[in-house]
Amino acid sequence: MHAWARVVRAQVPLPALTLILILPIIATIVVIARLVVGFETFGMFGPVIVSLAFITTGLEWGTLIFVVIVGLGVGLRTVLQRLRLQAVARLAILIALVAAVMGGLTLLGATLGIGPLLNVSIFPMVIMSNVIENFTTTQVELGTREAIRLTGNTLLVCAACYLTIEWGGLQSIVLSFPEVLIGVVALEIAIGKWRGLRLLEYLRFSDLGRRAGILPS
Repeated sequence: MHAWARVVRAQVPLPALTLILILPIIATIVVIARLVVGFETFGMFGPVIVSLAFITTGLEWGTLIFVVIVGLGVGLRTVLQRLRLQAVARLAILIALVAAVMGGLTLLGATLGIGPLLNVSIFPMVIMSNVIENFTTTQVELGTREAIRLTGNTLLVCAACYLTIEWGGLQSIVLSFPEVLIGVVALEIAIGKWRGLRLLEYLRFSDLGRRAGILPS
């Protein structure tokens, strides 16, 4: 509590401090979604950072911004693919293009007076560029349907993180009792040792389990 009082006296902005402290909570929710439920997403960092951005912009506008950036980015990435560039150079150009799109959305928000669009910079350019790259890679290797499915799963997990944080009042809890993060780490250790089937895998293989007599018919 003494250390916490020093932070407050140092006039550290509480919203920024809350976002820092809530980040491990969001990561835990993503871990549960991936390892317990069985949702496949575009990596681990993407859903965590995008969920953090949703807390600032709100779910509706955050989803719209995400879809616009990814949609335009995928179109631009398709054009870049025709130039047959190396992956590193292509990703660097993609970051610049995403920055231009984000700048355009910010300008649009300032012109029309749309507050959430002014916070579009909370969406990290590198993460969004990586999501776009993953989308196009998955589209080439596994098809458009699979790429859209993974994008939908990523958005669904981000929405679940946002709703859990907002409805559960977790921001106030973690700001008042930051020691709960110790319990969060312990929970992640316990989940990390899980080697069984995910919940979605139980549904996927339910018919096979009934035939084998493992699950009740």
